[in-house]
Amino acid sequence: MAASQEGCMMRCYAAWVMTVLTVVGLFALAYVEMHEPARSPAPSLALGRQWQVADVTRIEIRHGKDALMLERQGDHTWRLGGKPADAQAVQQLLEDLKQMQVERIVAWNAAHDRELGLDDAEARDVRLYASDGSMLWQCRIGRQARDLTSTYLRVQGDDRALAVDRALRWQVLRTPDIWLAKAKSGPSQPSAKSAEGASSHD
Repeated sequence: MAASQEGCMMRCYAAWVMTVLTVVGLFALAYVEMHEPARSPAPSLALGRQWQVADVTRIEIRHGKDALMLERQGDHTWRLGGKPADAQAVQQLLEDLKQMQVERIVAWNAAHDRELGLDDAEARDVRLYASDGSMLWQCRIGRQARDLTSTYLRVQGDDRALAVDRALRWQVLRTPDIWLAKAKSGPSQPSAKSAEGASSHD
């Protein structure tokens, strides 16, 4: 009889302890949530969503002292050094810069820039300008990540090195010749010698 009473008391005591611990845990959780510091915005919010593709009239791709300048004329025509540029390639670069999303934060500062290709020796600085000459946005593009589908990038004014879900590296490494629009091939014209040969047989 005494043993059964003692067992009942032990069970009641254990249940009471569990209840107290649960209540204390709930209060602690509520306290932490109330006093938790505000979380920083998601990295993707810092990628330049304030500019629109249609607002960009000039693109500058710079490596050290070398700069490549693409300028828009009209709605869909781009030129490089006075020559027609590949408008589709330019549009692709702008769309990728606008729509890219952050996959992960790779580094919080410039300590790993060399291995990420974000140092001065390897990186490409991309600057977008509006029609009034004001700079809309700037970023630094480093190497492709190992998966070859994402790129290391740093947005101007942000110390973080980010991996974004676009293959940007090969686009900014285009040479001026590759940026230029390919001439459309028309029907071949007979050479003067061919014409002379044809007339001699008449």
